[in-house]
Amino acid sequence: MSQVIGSTYRHFRFRFNTTLRAVATIGVIVVPASASEEISKADGQIRPDVAFQSALRDVSETENNEQRNERLNRIQDLSVGRHDHMIGQLLWYYATSDEKVKASSVVGRVLDHHDVPKQTSVFALIPHLDDRDASVREMTRSLLQGYEERSASRPPDFSAYRSFIEAKIRTGGEPSDSLVRHMYESDPGTALLAIMRGYQLRDPDEMKLILWAEHVVADLFWKRRHGFLGPKAVEPAVIRQLRLLAQHERWWVRMYVAEILRRHPELARPQVLESLQDDAHPLVRETILKATEKHSKRSRDP
Repeated sequence: MSQVIGSTYRHFRFRFNTTLRAVATIGVIVVPASASEEISKADGQIRPDVAFQSALRDVSETENNEQRNERLNRIQDLSVGRHDHMIGQLLWYYATSDEKVKASSVVGRVLDHHDVPKQTSVFALIPHLDDRDASVREMTRSLLQGYEERSASRPPDFSAYRSFIEAKIRTGGEPSDSLVRHMYESDPGTALLAIMRGYQLRDPDEMKLILWAEHVVADLFWKRRHGFLGPKAVEPAVIRQLRLLAQHERWWVRMYVAEILRRHPELARPQVLESLQDDAHPLVRETILKATEKHSKRSRDP
């Protein structure tokens, strides 16, 4: 499937317009953290609702604005108190459609018709990062990136992820590997800090260690970006901080190092690569394997 939506507006009208411009785009909305309970079978697949799917097709088949609004209102009626159900039906409709552009338009119109808080929408999307259908997972990731509202002048907004993680931790749970992976693939530095705050660390020394290390690494990239250093320049202080974090007891801190090395093989050092290859957490091992492959290729290139 082609690349889907890379950004969305702060509210649904922006997301609708973006959806209409995308060739292979989906929008999803609103749900509490328990969204997947009603829309999924035991095997993790979305269960299509005949009435809902019919209503979505009806929207796609009219060019009359007044009639379209009536049909959108019908979908809204079907969704009252069941926003979790809506998200599954929108995903299923798009994922199974043979006309992606048309399906994108329908989904965008439905989203534009429902004004739901950003956090509610993000909470709705997160469970679908683990959907069995690869196209659903890909669309979910792309929509989440849209809600992150990244721009050239500012980092992505991970506040909703932080709230989701906080809620998990308060109830004795943990964020899913899929969410952590998505966050680090989107922006490693912002992810590290958001997860740290989501876990509500209380030890000032531990927090300072993480904050300082992220600052040192981010500063290197800032210097590169603004021409104070070459595009592949390496500073000893960065290598020291990555080595230090690679030994941290929290897996999501080590995951930060693995993702940085995956993106920037010039920062990789054999000692750190080897230590993370045997990491206790599978996501860290998976990520560092990719980093090792890039590092090996870089070493072989003339």
